Amino acid sequence: MRGHKTSSTQVIKHMNNMANMSDRMVVLCAKNLVRVNQLPSDALLTLFINQLLTTKDCHLKKLQHRNPIWQQLIAPLNINRATRQIYISRPDLQVQVQQYLLDQWHQNQSKFVYAGHCRSTLGTDPIMYIPMTVHERSRLLRWRMGWLPGKPQQCRHCNQPNSYTTQHHVVTCFQINENLDSDIHAFLNRLPCLPPKTKPAKFYWTTHWIVLQQFLFNLEAICLPPDEIINPDSYTNNSPFIAWIHNRPHIPTTPSPPPTPITTSASSPSLIPTRLSDSQEQHLNAVYSEYLENLPA
Repeated sequence: MRGHKTSSTQVIKHMNNMANMSDRMVVLCAKNLVRVNQLPSDALLTLFINQLLTTKDCHLKKLQHRNPIWQQLIAPLNINRATRQIYISRPDLQVQVQQYLLDQWHQNQSKFVYAGHCRSTLGTDPIMYIPMTVHERSRLLRWRMGWLPGKPQQCRHCNQPNSYTTQHHVVTCFQINENLDSDIHAFLNRLPCLPPKTKPAKFYWTTHWIVLQQFLFNLEAICLPPDEIINPDSYTNNSPFIAWIHNRPHIPTTPSPPPTPITTSASSPSLIPTRLSDSQEQHLNAVYSEYLENLPA
């Protein structure tokens, strides 16, 4: 469940708000073109450029013509051959840079499957910074990048012939979309940047977060080699995410018993629940009610 030397890095770069090197080169070139064209007429570089423009060795015109950001900046301006100084405001430059990077990301989303599941906007993904355990963050990142479930193998959850652990299959096999009441990719795209303020929203994210982490824990358990057992301490109902949702400090406790991992026996498969049981839901409701009663007036 790891990447390989040819794994795509589009998803992880987008989640950290990092553009491709080719796009960063275009942005840097556009910024330098703006600076050059706004230099005073008596600046040394301006005098050099005025002389070089008369030769065949000057590539400034090529840089201007091939740079899409620069072309968008000067499109509404009345420019002729006699124009030597062009003023571009910083806000206009920033708008065109952001629009260019956004257009490039949308193109990547149409080319790469896992990139198409990510947010369509630019910015650091909340998965990278909202509180959660290292195991929870690791599973979410690997799910986003396609490393979880990883290389398809015979599904040990349903034990059906010709059923392999692709993301499409495990979503259907575990019925995670039904249990989350939403497509799992859309659910991850809606993760809050700040703790919600309303009680229904807090309850929603608490219950659905537990369902999501149970699913990823069980998925990782069946994707490990048969002779390797998943660490039971890597799952907990006392997640820092839940404490963050309720605006309270996280107090580490004894690890909660994880969902029973699936057995490797094909004759007696053990189905893994991804929806909260009645006892779990009653316990969660009781804890949530007690928490609300203890809130200061």
